[in-house]
Amino acid sequence: MTASVYGALTARAAKTLKLLLKRNGVSFATVAQDKKRDGQPKEPEDDKMNKPLKAFEVRDNDEGHCTIQFATNSATARREGASELNVDWESVESCRRKPEFDSYAPGPVPPLVLIAHGWHFECSECYRQVSDDMGEDLEAEDLNPNDFVPRGHGKHGVFCSEACEEKHTEDLRLNKDAKAELLRIFNEKFPGATVQHVHVFGNKLEPSEPGFCGHRCSVSFTFPGATHGGSTFVYGDDDMCLVATGDVKAFNEWRDN
Repeated sequence: MTASVYGALTARAAKTLKLLLKRNGVSFATVAQDKKRDGQPKEPEDDKMNKPLKAFEVRDNDEGHCTIQFATNSATARREGASELNVDWESVESCRRKPEFDSYAPGPVPPLVLIAHGWHFECSECYRQVSDDMGEDLEAEDLNPNDFVPRGHGKHGVFCSEACEEKHTEDLRLNKDAKAELLRIFNEKFPGATVQHVHVFGNKLEPSEPGFCGHRCSVSFTFPGATHGGSTFVYGDDDMCLVATGDVKAFNEWRDN
């Protein structure tokens, strides 16, 4: 209740109000304090908006994996870091401030910056360890360290060398082309189907080998009349479709129509 309304009350009404407030555990002192607060600027509901994000290094106690989290306090950084590392709160070995990364808030910190500060990554192409001092390992393998300079400018990961980055980029291009060709083949066989996902393992179309886990090249799809979920077209010498038992009749009728 505001002061202006309260001041307009009659003495009798004020007395009644006082009794009601007392029964509900609210004193006039509390009302007066609320009145005082009404004239003061209120603090932001989300205090986090007014606090700068700080960088924290969160490390697990099992594999030694770590992540940089940006938060206003260590507890939040630890909780969010544990989630990213897929561990629980107790499995976090440490949560330390890293002010040298504050300028990269809200993140992420560029991989090459992390490497310059002692971090190491795995090459997205050859899986070699990429670090600022990997030259020692290269010399032990009779390789020229000058041919291996960490690269991590793109969105596809970190690479130990320009050669690996170029190979990875080329593989992505070939994979994209293979998916386009698989989609063309599928659409010719099953016009009118609704494609859900196109999968190509590697960078070329090839049938699955015996014992291969999963399908190398496949298309997930639905068709008119299907009522039991999606179906799968498997590319190979004997192209086949995996269809739910309850949809086999509808599929055959649709395909032969």
